[in-house]
Amino acid sequence: MEYIRVRWLHSRRNDPVLLITELDEARWEVRKIEIFPNGSIGYADRQMEHGGTRLGVVPVPSIVDIAADPEFTPEDITREEFEDAWSLCMLAERAARADIPKALDILKRAGVGNPPMEGDAVPPARKHQ
Repeated sequence: MEYIRVRWLHSRRNDPVLLITELDEARWEVRKIEIFPNGSIGYADRQMEHGGTRLGVVPVPSIVDIAADPEFTPEDITREEFEDAWSLCMLAERAARADIPKALDILKRAGVGNPPMEGDAVPPARKHQ
């Protein structure tokens, strides 16, 4: 796998300004994150699309070819950098769907008036047989 980050220098509101991509050996996009001028984020993989982001329909050009266009500033990144960005996208999406007041209410009530009982502990992991 290869991981790249590409800054796209333009003034169009509806196009991303940053693309972070995981590529397979043939340079097809596996996962992609797009960040837009207004701060919104889109992402896609082979099973899902969010925020209008989709995987490409052709392989991604080499870093050298991308850099030949003055609108783009590409760079290689590590798998860890990509995974950090991907995890942030997943967490942000889940947080956006969260009902924080409801969650806090549930946590406030958890265990109230109920002392710990036998069986409340998390069981130890079972060994595979």
